Amino acid sequence: VTMGACGSSGNKPVEVERAEPVIPDTTVLVKRDVPRSSGSGKPKNVSFAPDVVLGGDALMAASTVQPWWVKACCLEVLRPADELVEDMVNPHPPPPSSLERCCFCTGTLNERIESGIEAVPALHSLAGITLRDRSDIDPRNPGGGLQTLKWGEFDKQKRVLDVQVFGGSRGAPGSAGVWTTQVSCMQACLANTSRLCNLTYRYRFTPDWRTAEVGLRVNCCCICSPCCPAFCELPPFCLKHTMTQTDRSWDGSEWDHATSCCCTGPAPNYTLRTVIEADGRAGRYRTALANTPSVLLITR
Repeated sequence: VTMGACGSSGNKPVEVERAEPVIPDTTVLVKRDVPRSSGSGKPKNVSFAPDVVLGGDALMAASTVQPWWVKACCLEVLRPADELVEDMVNPHPPPPSSLERCCFCTGTLNERIESGIEAVPALHSLAGITLRDRSDIDPRNPGGGLQTLKWGEFDKQKRVLDVQVFGGSRGAPGSAGVWTTQVSCMQACLANTSRLCNLTYRYRFTPDWRTAEVGLRVNCCCICSPCCPAFCELPPFCLKHTMTQTDRSWDGSEWDHATSCCCTGPAPNYTLRTVIEADGRAGRYRTALANTPSVLLITR
């Protein structure tokens, strides 16, 4: 399962100038280490892109009521985008949904455990909130989702990080609610199918921490299987993700992400940019939040 484009298209990507980083300030955008509240503060001087919704779901963007199909799928629609950042980096995750309770035996509120990548200077900013920004590739469709690698299982000696994308079992506790996607029925089905398969991204970093290959691991079951970990990894010739830290990034704040599919060459997918640091302060690319859809889907 991949959230981005796969393979190479015939059209040449539009060449545009990269967004310039901004110097971090001391503005705290996220409240940390506190139980989830009913609301959160909104960053100042940040405007959001128009709602990215499909078909008749456009009315959902202006409503405060969760659509029935979202509730039925144990998902949540959050708007605007800055409402979800507190939960993504908060060690106290929201209460588990009925799917998490029934299928994955998540009967209590599990406190998240930090992966530890913050201790690696070259990866420090990956523990914050990062944006999958496509503005350099497709300026007409720059919107992307948000994610964090703050919670996962990290082996510093082997330089391997495992992150469950949409939640599941046999992984780091509280893994639901750390990865967003677009709002649509298809994405909702993909998110829950991935959760049942224990979809896990395995990041294998090079010794200099500037390049990583990302493998996709699943349990091949697609059923409620709390005791079945993600043991099967897709072979690289079928699907392969790579991410390379840009020349102007020294702390993991900007990565070029590419995807190769079915033996085709790697095609640019998006640029991963840190918009919120792990401690809740503004990241180098906080202005890129303008490319974030104001409506996002997240698992619960």
